[in-house]
Amino acid sequence: MSQVEDSVLPRRSQFVVAVPRRRNKRLRKFSTKLDGRLQFDKKTKLLVGHPPPVVKDPNFVDDPEKGFQNSIKKLKSSSLGGEASLSVKEVLDIVERKKHLLAKVMDALIKFSRHLLRTEDLDGEKLRVDLLDTNFVSLLFRQFPKFSKSTAQGKFKFPGDVVAQLVGGGESGRTELFTEGGFLYAPFSFDRKHWLSLCIDLCITSIVVLDSNIQLRKDHDRFGELQPFALMLPYLLIQHGVYHGKRKRSTTHFSISRPSSIPQVKWPTDSSIKSIFLIHAHATDGLEECGDLTVEQLDPELKKFISAIILVGVE
Repeated sequence: MSQVEDSVLPRRSQFVVAVPRRRNKRLRKFSTKLDGRLQFDKKTKLLVGHPPPVVKDPNFVDDPEKGFQNSIKKLKSSSLGGEASLSVKEVLDIVERKKHLLAKVMDALIKFSRHLLRTEDLDGEKLRVDLLDTNFVSLLFRQFPKFSKSTAQGKFKFPGDVVAQLVGGGESGRTELFTEGGFLYAPFSFDRKHWLSLCIDLCITSIVVLDSNIQLRKDHDRFGELQPFALMLPYLLIQHGVYHGKRKRSTTHFSISRPSSIPQVKWPTDSSIKSIFLIHAHATDGLEECGDLTVEQLDPELKKFISAIILVGVE
């Protein structure tokens, strides 16, 4: 990451704690789409490109561990395609969690998660969320050297690949910002050693850092690293025409917060899949749900997640 020029950045004191607002009052229940219903959901199957009929696997419901083992056996004898295209080795790497996942693997998990969350009903309404690929944050960061030197930042033109990442570039399942999606989630890898997720609230212009290993960076350092992103984001949204009404020309930077209530991982390599599950939890029920995602839940939730991907994607 390039060195940040103090002259174009807001003072650290301007970055305040901002927590996304949720109106949901239902009882919290983690992984509502991974409780045995997912692989039988015709609508979800259609969305990921696999037509009905849907064949039930009673083992998954009655005995999740047995269902998981059966799914792994199917994977070893078949290919995994569809929207979440992964090799057998990549799936096993996710399960074993012995190394940090590559961006390609994370993008496949994001794509599958996008379908899960976009088909989730919350109090009779669709979740107003969208998930961005891993490239979005890094691509925007790369623009900062030119952006910071621009004498007319309001007229700075972000390249097409950055805009395409934001709006989907014709990719199926993406939402219309503000109209259909008020929350954007973006995973990001720092130093290729740690994955975290950003929750971008377009309505209150805030960024919540969902970090499962806060010991790696102090708040001051993490905020400093993300300041270029928070500064450029409103200009990118204005260029794309996302903002409407009074906010149409607002270049106010996004505030940044990093909650300390998120359970922390025991092993650094767990941050990859934990960052995905934090998106699931936060999109469904906010920070309170993230606080319930304990380390002990990581393994069983991962097995359900992988079983769902295999059952939907095996060809």
